[in-house]
Amino acid sequence: MRSIVLLPYFSRKLPEYFSLFLASVEKNRDTDFLIFTNLKNPEQLPENVIWKKGQLKDINTRTLQQTGIDPGITRAYKLCDLKPFYGLIFSDLIDNYDYWAYGDMDVFFGNLDQFLQKICREERYDIISFRENWLSGCLCFFRNDPKLNQLCLQSRDWKEVLSTPEHYFGYDEVSWKNGKMIFWKLVNGQDLIELQTDVQSFTEVVLTAPGLKMHFGDLVKESIEEHMLLEISAEKVLIGSHFQKGFQAAYEMAAYHLVSEKNRPYFHFPAWKKVPERYYISRSGFSRKPARSTFEKLSHSANLLFRSYPLYYFKKIRKKLNR
Repeated sequence: MRSIVLLPYFSRKLPEYFSLFLASVEKNRDTDFLIFTNLKNPEQLPENVIWKKGQLKDINTRTLQQTGIDPGITRAYKLCDLKPFYGLIFSDLIDNYDYWAYGDMDVFFGNLDQFLQKICREERYDIISFRENWLSGCLCFFRNDPKLNQLCLQSRDWKEVLSTPEHYFGYDEVSWKNGKMIFWKLVNGQDLIELQTDVQSFTEVVLTAPGLKMHFGDLVKESIEEHMLLEISAEKVLIGSHFQKGFQAAYEMAAYHLVSEKNRPYFHFPAWKKVPERYYISRSGFSRKPARSTFEKLSHSANLLFRSYPLYYFKKIRKKLNR
């Protein structure tokens, strides 16, 4: 199966974890990754990364041409609401693919190709979600079919979602309930349809659409608990823990999403010139080895106290200014 992940990205510079993202992308050669961005392309890119220059206004134009509505987006975060529309917005760029996906750049992949092949060996699914209870906003695959690509227009609220540029509705996943997140309600067994969210989300659209073949499964890790350790390599994303002076794997995931950890004030990114073939991620950041010495732990604690929190708030202010 030929697949492509669509990744619009608009900012003043590439994220500090971009080299880690590229390293994980490179090993999944059956999947292409299209980065639609205002930034200049790096000198070296994996063969399966397609770099296409553009501006936010080009996304607005493409959306207008396909839906009749100009979303008037001026801030990149609103693109999350547009993810379900990517099959229409980028229709000219996905012609030769069996599947297309929307995703995020703060995702590190294991053997994504192998996971997809295994899933599609069972059934030719229309939709493959990497979360069990909702369509995963960080990575979700759709069979490239004109009728399926029109599903985004089936929500009773899709026009409001597109025509409100200053507000993120959570349309790509499950929306909100009175302005509050409902993810844990779904994890605890509540029915999305009965919750009556602020807008009819894309997850609700596909769950109520007749005849769709869908695969929902928790295949991406989106948070790291205390004492948990992740091992990222060319072959796998393994979830486990510190074991004496080593790493003990418990289970495998298709990918790891930085969404929770990158916003922690004490989480640090590496300054590696070359991404190692194998590395580890804990709640506090990256390391080349699975276990740290007592001296390293004490040094890290001092770093948290005297450096990380001021740096966190500095980054937070800078991020707001860059939006």
